[in-house]
Amino acid sequence: MKDNTTLVELLIDKTEKFGSSTIELAKLKLIRKSANVISFMVTQMLAVALLGMFFVFSNISLALWLGSITGNAYDGFLVISGCYLLLFVIISVFCRNSFRKYVKGYMINYLMK
Repeated sequence: MKDNTTLVELLIDKTEKFGSSTIELAKLKLIRKSANVISFMVTQMLAVALLGMFFVFSNISLALWLGSITGNAYDGFLVISGCYLLLFVIISVFCRNSFRKYVKGYMINYLMK
């Protein structure tokens, strides 16, 4: 009878160790996935910020150049803003759902790695 109780105690002890190691493994996997997502987001935000700065300065330069061609500086800015308005309308009308699907699919694939 004493052998059975020691076997049960041994089984309970091993089960507790297995449970705690499983929880620890889940925590480590969560930490790794979180670190991957955060590092991805930080690098993407940095790239978008730098690309945004490039576009801002290039658009100002293009607007000033177009303004010098037309004779009025504000005409260049109006042309550039009109192009962006046209681009916004085209994207919002034709590409809204496909863009959302692309972003959702990309994020799901990245998180499931």
